[in-house]
Amino acid sequence: MTVCRKVKLNTELFVMPSCEIVPSKRKYHLSPVDLALLSLDYIQYGLLFRKPPDFSISSYLKKLQHSLSLTLSHFYPLSGRLATERYADKHSCCIYVDCDKGTHGARLIHASALDLTCSDILLTNLDVPSIVRSLFELGERAINHDGHTRSLLSIQVTEISDGVFLGFSINHSVADGTSFYHFMNSLSELIMGSSDISNVPVFNFRPPNCCTYGPAVMLPYLEPREFIVQPDEVDLRERVFHYSSTSIKKLKEKAKAMVESCTNTNFVPENLSSFQALTALIWISISRARNLSSTEKPNCRLIANLRPRFKPPLSEAYFGVFVSAVNNITEVGQLLLNNLGWAAALLNQAVVAQDDNAACALFSQAYAKGPTMVPPRLISEGRPNPVVMMGSTRFDLYGLEFGLGRAVGVRCGYGNKADGLVRAFTGPEGEGSVELQICLAPHTMNALLSDQEFMSFVSMT
Repeated sequence: MTVCRKVKLNTELFVMPSCEIVPSKRKYHLSPVDLALLSLDYIQYGLLFRKPPDFSISSYLKKLQHSLSLTLSHFYPLSGRLATERYADKHSCCIYVDCDKGTHGARLIHASALDLTCSDILLTNLDVPSIVRSLFELGERAINHDGHTRSLLSIQVTEISDGVFLGFSINHSVADGTSFYHFMNSLSELIMGSSDISNVPVFNFRPPNCCTYGPAVMLPYLEPREFIVQPDEVDLRERVFHYSSTSIKKLKEKAKAMVESCTNTNFVPENLSSFQALTALIWISISRARNLSSTEKPNCRLIANLRPRFKPPLSEAYFGVFVSAVNNITEVGQLLLNNLGWAAALLNQAVVAQDDNAACALFSQAYAKGPTMVPPRLISEGRPNPVVMMGSTRFDLYGLEFGLGRAVGVRCGYGNKADGLVRAFTGPEGEGSVELQICLAPHTMNALLSDQEFMSFVSMT
């Protein structure tokens, strides 16, 4: 098999909104929850398509550029850059999005790798190849603070021998996964011929009854070196796992049945979700693969979307970062001694605790005290051997066609890779199926692939 070792840059340009946006003349202030992520990588999702008959890359790029410009007229902050105002007398600064200074725009890259095939990228039941990294921002690594000089949004269109790969990168201090998916879905709608997007984004939200502070957040720093930490490179293996809707249903039923057999719990099995059952399986399996001692306490963290936690719930159209980490810690001995249902019930109870009070408290405390900067190793926060579930099974990335038909593969870029990180989204079958992209240390991945319980639910596609 011949695999291209380099992706060629053909052209790049910067796309502006199709019309003048009045709010873009003002500073777009970031919340303290947004600002806390300045040291993290951009979020990156990419979709692989088979090349349609009579495909013309030049025609497609023109169509994409036009649709992107229309989409940016709704998601105007993504055409800006980060800007910093410093106040030396107070040893502080304010970081916001500037959409109106000079010519910014979202970055649109046209690249090619014509000796690369769809099969080279998909590599069924093998690790994700390193070439995938170059399909996003040409492999250039960026953390969110780099949004001062880099586009907050980029799309790389890479033409390969028999396909097209669309690699999306978005600044994680400006948008979370829900907002990213909202943008991608809106762009796909316009490329597919819709006259306008179906769900207009909402900006500058402040949770009611908990934030009485002004929009500008002051950071107690003057220079980036005081609060920005660059990520380290680590040796990891990344692999894609598919779970059919039938497999997920069986897993949930198994977890529910096991809950009923648990002692010392009043948990109602019907409250258990499929995602909690799957997360419990991942937590148990990775902890087992790491061969931890019985007294170690592996942390399972779910990155929860806070929008539905508020009362009344927020629309998914609210743009920005509305997430919090739900932590679950228990000794390995307890985790492995008990069963799948016990672990799933533990996860469920932690998620339920993320209610309106918790969501409001997160924002009000952040505005009152300022953001707590999250280090690049957000995954562990000082706790060893973590498992972190990111993404959502509500993100139907395979359903976003972008005028190219249904995707044949979804891949993530270099962003925020760490030992124990798991990204989830709807699988290729559609509703009910799940796809996971798991990053682990090489020896742990080897052990996970030999775990019979874990592999019994994986669909070999």
